[in-house]
Amino acid sequence: QEDQQGVDQTLIDNETFWSSTGYDDVNSEDWVTYKLVQPLCIITSIDISVFNAYFQAGSPTYAPQRVQICIGYEHTQDWDTVEFKSEEYPLENTSETQRINLRPQMVMGGYVAIRLLGKCSIQPGDELFYTVLRHVVVWGIPIGSITSPTLRKCLLDYYSLSPKLVADIRSRYSSLSSENPYIH
Repeated sequence: QEDQQGVDQTLIDNETFWSSTGYDDVNSEDWVTYKLVQPLCIITSIDISVFNAYFQAGSPTYAPQRVQICIGYEHTQDWDTVEFKSEEYPLENTSETQRINLRPQMVMGGYVAIRLLGKCSIQPGDELFYTVLRHVVVWGIPIGSITSPTLRKCLLDYYSLSPKLVADIRSRYSSLSSENPYIH
């Protein structure tokens, strides 16, 4: 895929987008993975906006049929090893923003993968199924942004994270940036 259709295009709320490759199978699966601003974040919800190709015949919208949220401390495609795997949520084939609420679970991790399960629309011209995302927002709280040491310790204790595990996660999670817009 070209960079102009890469996953980073979904971080900006405009008319750029990420696109899957075309499939002839309506049940095909894709995923997008986001590295969060810090290795320890409490994630509460995810907003997904699907792309509407108004410039194509019939103005198709390219939603997946369902999504599943996977959250962990490492980038992986082995969905059985992640710290959290949600149920599958159906998505409407609309360009309106759809929110996936993870509360009251409030899960923690440094990577969020969104599994895009099934396809809704065929692209005119090549007659293949696609999923196309316009904008994704991960909502939550980076643990490092909490200024109260007592509250931060309580949260780490609540999630049963030992100081050794926290140090190990931080050492494996490189190039942290406060300017990274992956989590709000």
